[in-house]
Amino acid sequence: MEHEPITSDELIGRMVTIIECTDPSWMNLSGLIIDETKHTFLIETDKKQKRIAKQTATFAFEYHGKKTIVKGTRLVYRPEERIKKQGEDIGRKKGSTKHRVECQTTQR
Repeated sequence: MEHEPITSDELIGRMVTIIECTDPSWMNLSGLIIDETKHTFLIETDKKQKRIAKQTATFAFEYHGKKTIVKGTRLVYRPEERIKKQGEDIGRKKGSTKHRVECQTTQR
């Protein structure tokens, strides 16, 4: 698995698919992210809007021609804080020497 900068990029306006979720009824739901808070995405699907907690799901994004899978726990930041952290390791605790990447990229 390789770290992708999507974790520090703007996500509003991107298409997303929920590939894992604690609520099975959300699995394989796709739509457009129309709003983001620290803990949630507002996704528009079939002219309905649904709000999902980031930490409860794993998301698939199309990013630079690749399918990028990101655990929602990597995205639990205010959008402006997450974007500011570009180039930093968001998932690593301060002072930690261990690095665990929770993004997966696959070529289409």
